[in-house]
This record gives sequence, structure tokens and C-alpha cells, in this order.
Amino acid sequence: MATDLGAFRMLLVCTGNICRSPFAASLLRHNLGPAFEVSSAGTRALVDEAMTAEMQELALEAEAPDPDHRARQLEAGMIERADVVLTMTRRHRAEVAKLAPARIPIVFTLAEFGRLLENLADDGGFRLRGPVELSQLVSAVAARRAYAPAPADPADDDVVDPYRRSEEIYREAALQIAVAVDQLTGGLRRLAGVPA
Repeated sequence: MATDLGAFRMLLVCTGNICRSPFAASLLRHNLGPAFEVSSAGTRALVDEAMTAEMQELALEAEAPDPDHRARQLEAGMIERADVVLTMTRRHRAEVAKLAPARIPIVFTLAEFGRLLENLADDGGFRLRGPVELSQLVSAVAARRAYAPAPADPADDDVVDPYRRSEEIYREAALQIAVAVDQLTGGLRRLAGVPA
């Protein structure tokens, strides 16, 4: 997504930082381009491990490989530096909030943020026209929590953990992530007036 909106720091969080969050980060980097600084970490990271072979294959299929990824442990400083923190589950969201309570307003699950951003774009009352508006985006999305439609099942805001599970579960996780990333990317494009 080529824009002049300026740098925007997105932090993706899962457990081990070898499956879900690096896959989501690679898709976001691929879709959004260099104007967005996208990184990932884990609440119980398998530090320095690469993405699992299964997730690497799925990232390659999505044309968003990240062969250089190495897992890192989530630290409060990472949360402090982020403009938005996107977690893979509601439990991860709670863990991030516990680590950096003052940052709670910028912490969402990936699916929740995609859904709320899409709702914001549908409303038509907010537009991204530069770095200032981009810095206000997270606040505008957070305000939607109070009244935007929520999923019938709160678990729909979670991405299934595929670690040490079947290829079918890996593909389910990858699809859940891809849907949320598409919502997020599409919402940003519409808000910025960038053609799809």
C-alpha cells in the first residue's frame, strides 16, 4: 500500500512467535509496504527459533515469505514503542494489557481490529489524509468497541493455535489470519482513498 501517511508501528503477538504472529506480520508487510513498520513477538517465545516449516510453507504460498524470522520474547518496551498491538487471541490481549496497562487502548486482537477498522471505513466519517490522521486511527478504531457489532461468538476474535497440530489446523489458522489481514488492509485503503 503506497501512501505518504508516514511510519506506523504495528506489533503482532502470539505465544511462541513461530506460527501465528510472524505469519500475520509477513502478510501485513506484504500488503501494506514500507510505510508500515511491522514486527512480532511472543508471550512465551521460543527465542531465536524460525517460523515452523508448516507456517513458512503457507507464507510462501501467500507470496509473503519471511525466511529470516527469529522468535523474540515480548517486552514492555516493545508495547510502549508500538502504535498498535494486534494479538492472536483474547488471552494474548489480556497478557499484553497486564504487561503494559497504560497501553490498553491500543491493544486489540487481529480479528477485532480488522472488524472494527472495516466498520469505521463503512461509516465514512473518518479519512486518512496524512500522518496526523494515521496517528488518530487507533483511537477512532478503539471508540468503535462501544457500539460496533460484535461477533456472535467471542471466540471468533481468536486465531486457533496450530503448533504441533495437523496441516488442516495450520491452514485454518492461516485462513483466519488472512481474512483479518484482508479486512485491515481493505479498511486502510478505503480510509486513505487508495484504490484496491
